Parts: sequence; structure tokens; C-alpha cells
Amino acid sequence: MKSLIEDEVVVNDMECQLKAEMVRVSEEIPRIIFLKGKEEDVCIIPNEVAWIEADGSYVRFHMANGRKVLMSCNLQSVLNQLYEVGIDYFVRIHYSHAVNLYHIKSRSGNVLFVGRKDLAVSDKYRKDFSKYYCVIRKRP
Repeated sequence: MKSLIEDEVVVNDMECQLKAEMVRVSEEIPRIIFLKGKEEDVCIIPNEVAWIEADGSYVRFHMANGRKVLMSCNLQSVLNQLYEVGIDYFVRIHYSHAVNLYHIKSRSGNVLFVGRKDLAVSDKYRKDFSKYYCVIRKRP
């Protein structure tokens, strides 16, 4: 009986530590981002960005609600700045695309379905992308 009580105390302590860490991490990650513009900065919520697309010397942020925001910058610079502030759920899957892992609906082979858009994972980025998922199969 004493062992069960001690185990329960350890579990409760671990839960408290985990909750405290989650709160600490969530307080450190920005809840909004301002995209620097010529005259004004456009505000976006990073969780609502479904994917980011490079377009020459611009990047286009595709929001989950269909809105698109264009910014003068390159894709790698955007990703580096997001990673610096703890936003690490955007993964490059192609020379011109980075996807928000939380907006992937499904996949078929090397094609990811994000909202109503299908985005190909190129050969160059396939191995890096495979680190972010596992496939669960029926075992015989």
C-alpha cells in the first residue's frame, strides 16, 4: 500500500513538472508575428499559417482560412527567424515550400495534403522530413 502511495506522489510530481514546463515554453513562444512591410507591419498568428511558399524574392504565407500574405524576404530567412523564437513546427519540404506540421491532413506517397492544396515533398528534403513522422501499420 505504501509503495502505491509513493508511486502516486511521484506521478503527481511529474505531472506538475510537465505542466509547469508547458506553461513556461508557451510563454516564451510568440503568439503573434509581425511581417515587416514598407508602410505597416502585417500581423499573423503563426499557428494559423498552413504553409509558406517562396516566390522569387518574396514569400507568401498561406493561412488556414485561405488568406494569403506576401512579404519581401526569402524562405530560409523566414524559417531561421521562426526557429530563433521557438516556432519549430514549420518544415521545409521543397525548394519553394515549408509546411506547418499541424496543418497536414494526409499524404499519398510523396504528396502532402494541406487544406485543399497538395504539396510535393522533393527528393532533396524527403529524408529530413521523414524525421518528423512515423507510420503506424497493422501488424500480422
